[in-house]
Amino acid sequence: MGKINSKYPITTTEDQGLVIIKPCEVHLTGEGWMRQFRCVVTEAVEKNPTPSPLILIDMSMVEHVASTFLGELIGLSRTLEKRSGQLRLGGIQKSVEVIFAITRLNRSFKLFESLDEAKASFDS
Repeated sequence: MGKINSKYPITTTEDQGLVIIKPCEVHLTGEGWMRQFRCVVTEAVEKNPTPSPLILIDMSMVEHVASTFLGELIGLSRTLEKRSGQLRLGGIQKSVEVIFAITRLNRSFKLFESLDEAKASFDS
């Protein structure tokens, strides 16, 4: 795993069965980003050997997300639910947290300020 596309850089790493996906951009907007994010997430879930995938989205570099990104997260959440997987978002910036609050998606997703908190929150 690693960087997929230099125009829309996203890194993926594995840490003891946990897949960490990190968009390396401040603004996650536009169809190109959504296509790339969808591709990376689909690969991470489908190629995950565990029956219940654990996915952490590292949002530490992200300051703005488009509604299409929120839609992609909803789709990912549903896919993981079908496989008894878990999704966390860590490193959430205040500006992104506000978007989740306005859309009330903060009730649907587990958001954490730090990556360590997000990692510790996964059910064993």
